[in-house]
Amino acid sequence: MDGRRLETDRIHLVRDVMQRRNEGSPVLRLHFPLKCSSFITWSAFKPSVHNCSTTVHNRTPRLRGSEEHDPSFDMHDQIAFLGAVTVLAVLQQAYFFLQVIYARRKYKVPPPTISGPLEFERIFRAQVNCSEYLPLFMAVLWVAGFFFSQVTAASCGLLYLYARHKYFKGYSNSSQERLSPIYFSSGVLWILIAMSGIGVLSHILSPVFGLEIAGTLLTMLRKSIIGF
Repeated sequence: MDGRRLETDRIHLVRDVMQRRNEGSPVLRLHFPLKCSSFITWSAFKPSVHNCSTTVHNRTPRLRGSEEHDPSFDMHDQIAFLGAVTVLAVLQQAYFFLQVIYARRKYKVPPPTISGPLEFERIFRAQVNCSEYLPLFMAVLWVAGFFFSQVTAASCGLLYLYARHKYFKGYSNSSQERLSPIYFSSGVLWILIAMSGIGVLSHILSPVFGLEIAGTLLTMLRKSIIGF
């Protein structure tokens, strides 16, 4: 019972401090006893046990970094580059779709027909191939960005989109011109897959084996990939 009462008093105390902070009122120094032999001191949400009084210091609790003003700021900062690459990928797919529509009109291939002149079939197949790889690209982009490195994942994402653009243009002109861009984009995908695996393993294994073991190994692997 004392433990539950203690936890309830803590919650009420934090709510009172936060309410006063939001209202712009000074946080008063409070003293009240608990039904136990010790008392709790709260300073910036860090409890410590003292005798004879429970104290809230006359200052507003502060959070570290940008969380002091907006707790969601760090999250936005961590996904901004990934979001930008995602928007570019969507716009690129829209451009490929439009190219297929123009090709249908140019070569007089009405939907749902997917066969026609070789020029149309190359454009159509290039668009379909890019669409097929898009879910895989999105998945490894975000996983690598969350668990490994946002900047590195976003950079790889830009390289992948550039390679896909070259692939679409090359395939539209000739089947042979698609080979180099597709090989390059596939290599970028494998890099993103590797970063995703390393990042997820680091997140899972670090609490189990400790940062000294798993963290050191995964840091070495990360440096071998990105060079720093």
